[in-house]
Amino acid sequence: MAKILIVEDNFNNRLILHDILTFYKYEVLEAENGVAAIAIAKQEKPDLILMDLQMPSMDGFEALAAIRKETEIAVVPIIAVTASAMPADRAKVLAAGFDGYVTKPFEVKEIVDVVKQHLGDK
Repeated sequence: MAKILIVEDNFNNRLILHDILTFYKYEVLEAENGVAAIAIAKQEKPDLILMDLQMPSMDGFEALAAIRKETEIAVVPIIAVTASAMPADRAKVLAAGFDGYVTKPFEVKEIVDVVKQHLGDK
């Protein structure tokens, strides 16, 4: 069973993602901010991270950069989950090193498709 870390400061968004992913039989971990995400990722070594971009303490870009510096988790796919939906936003996110991009409000099919795409057969 693949392990997915949800990094999202909004409780309702975290709950929705949790419910979607557990329905599809993924193991789900949760973090409320980038600082917690790094600690959990180092300890739990998830197969995929869904990362909000705008969070207190440490935003998604900063958390991405910190995770990419950690040898044991540097290659974990990290998907940005954001309300920023302009074409320039997408380009900025992908240029920063995120492996994918999902806009809020998201649809169940979109989340499941992007997770399956990045996890393969895990």
